[in-house]
Amino acid sequence: MAAPLPTASLSRYEELHSLVKAMLVAAQQDNWEFFMDLGKRYTTQADELINAPVPAETADRNRCAELLESILKVDAEIRLLADQQLGQIRRQIAQTQREHKLNQAYGLYSQPA
Repeated sequence: MAAPLPTASLSRYEELHSLVKAMLVAAQQDNWEFFMDLGKRYTTQADELINAPVPAETADRNRCAELLESILKVDAEIRLLADQQLGQIRRQIAQTQREHKLNQAYGLYSQPA
């Protein structure tokens, strides 16, 4: 007898797991534009899972739980990378603001008389 096909919910968890792993790779490679594109798909799929039925098979439920646990671990890794990136952006903005203030104070961009 052939093994039963995975439920639609299990397939969605597997897709979500693949997406979050791809998001981690994008974040690790500083490919934040691609990360954001993947994030939109991730959000859509996660929203769909909220109303998805719980798989009837115990094995499928257990696999969904494993996938969810892995998704949460990967999400924590992504958050660390995103926080680091955000810190870098904040430092760059602060540096730009300081340079702008110095330029204003010393008139580096003022027109010669």
